[in-house]
Amino acid sequence: MGASRSILGTKGVPSATNYPSARASSSMVMDSKSNVMYIFGGLGFGTRGHDSVLNDLWMFNFTSKALTWLSGSGELDSESVYGLKGIASISNVPGGRSLHAMVSHPSLNALHIFGGDSGQGYLNDLWMYDREIDQWTWLSGNSTENVPGAYGIKQIPSASNYPGGRTYHAMVTHSTLNLLYVFGGYGYDSLAESGKYWLDY
Repeated sequence: MGASRSILGTKGVPSATNYPSARASSSMVMDSKSNVMYIFGGLGFGTRGHDSVLNDLWMFNFTSKALTWLSGSGELDSESVYGLKGIASISNVPGGRSLHAMVSHPSLNALHIFGGDSGQGYLNDLWMYDREIDQWTWLSGNSTENVPGAYGIKQIPSASNYPGGRTYHAMVTHSTLNLLYVFGGYGYDSLAESGKYWLDY
């Protein structure tokens, strides 16, 4: 686990010899129901070294003690493949990023990722990884960096509302109500000014 470069192995196949590269500013969540842990992205090393952003998704099984490379690339600075908003596809994948947020949603058997720093700017894209079908869906937000927030009317849901691009934010899930909440961070407000602010998703 301490080596600087990733050993990917075969995608979807667990192995005690697989491991992600050394990294920082990645995201990690537990799924206590399945006794596994997930790690996504961050600032680190690819299979050939060189410090930059990653988009690899890993699963660690606490029972078998094996790591599985699930999705993404072993290389650095991979770009997002968005596909169609709301449509899962085997081709879709979030791009490399750091300082993003990830949560596990047990009732949907899914992971959600929001925002982060692509190395080119701050993101506001919301993604879902469906563990049943092993596919990503781009749910909301934009496919470009440094987008200002579109707030709409407070407490009125709208498909045209979205948070601005940001980093250092927090995200939690309400599994009973099937809701996600995003709070705070450093990024862009509705006037395209960057700074610290808060917002519920």
